[in-house]
Amino acid sequence: MAKISAFLVFLLFGNIAFAACVTAPSTLEVIRFPGSVSSIVTRHVAVGSSMYEHIQGRSTSGRVGNCDRQTPVEFVIDDSSMVPGSGPARYKTNVEGVEVQIGFSFFPNSTDVHVAGPYKAIVDPGSSLFIPTTMVIKFIRTGSQIARKGVIDINYSASLNVNGSPLIIFDARNVKLNFSQDIYMMACATATHPVTVLMGTTNTVVIASDRAPSKRMAFEAKCSGSLGATSPVRVYFDGDVTPDGLLRINREGEPGSATGVAIAVLDGRGNKLPFKDRAKSIGLTWLRGNDLEAYYGFEGTARYVPNGKTLKPGRADASLIYVLDYN
Repeated sequence: MAKISAFLVFLLFGNIAFAACVTAPSTLEVIRFPGSVSSIVTRHVAVGSSMYEHIQGRSTSGRVGNCDRQTPVEFVIDDSSMVPGSGPARYKTNVEGVEVQIGFSFFPNSTDVHVAGPYKAIVDPGSSLFIPTTMVIKFIRTGSQIARKGVIDINYSASLNVNGSPLIIFDARNVKLNFSQDIYMMACATATHPVTVLMGTTNTVVIASDRAPSKRMAFEAKCSGSLGATSPVRVYFDGDVTPDGLLRINREGEPGSATGVAIAVLDGRGNKLPFKDRAKSIGLTWLRGNDLEAYYGFEGTARYVPNGKTLKPGRADASLIYVLDYN
């Protein structure tokens, strides 16, 4: 009887050792996202980039390794209550201009996303596998118009299972992210449209001698959700322009239209207006407003100049398009 008992004890001990893996954490750990979190966006980024990140996770990294046999690892995500967004692991929100992207990092206090969806893996004996330990929620900018504030609802959970049993559970169900920002404008639009500059009648002799008078050219833009003078609003221009920055007149050479003339358009300092080049856009001047809306202005000049061709009288209209550049 003593030999049989010893043999049974040996088998029981052997089975336990054969299934063992060194894991961190070593027991089930539930990481809960707070039910309500406030966030103030202060970073200005381009469309498609992250404006802000929330993280929740362990204080140390984790891994599965040193297994005595092949060990299945599975990361399971439940996002069935979320509406898919316009990119991987992204979800729509009811805040204008914002989607959330949800991913996971291998390292504590990190916003680097290493896992952005469900996966399955096998840990072979003698090898190891890093596992997600930090949940990362990013606010992704999706457009030029972004709400000043709002509430983003998150209903999401994920489970890391080892050998079919949960090891880490990320619980972000019924979470409300209180979004607010004061660096992006809701929208800008022209307050004076269209802008008509009355060029008047000018003698061809005056134009030929480059002495045509300058005419004031000005417009205002109204922006909602701005911070007044600190909010940058810029402008650049488009139109039928020659290489030297002169506007061609409409229907030049056709019956009733003038020839030999162009229209030079300058800013308030006498510089040629930038055409078709956003990088050279110029700043508008803040005129008036408050935290909810503001008016910005541009002032320049337009005048007739010779373009090197034979001058003939006639109509000399031209069209200029201005493009507001903000956010």
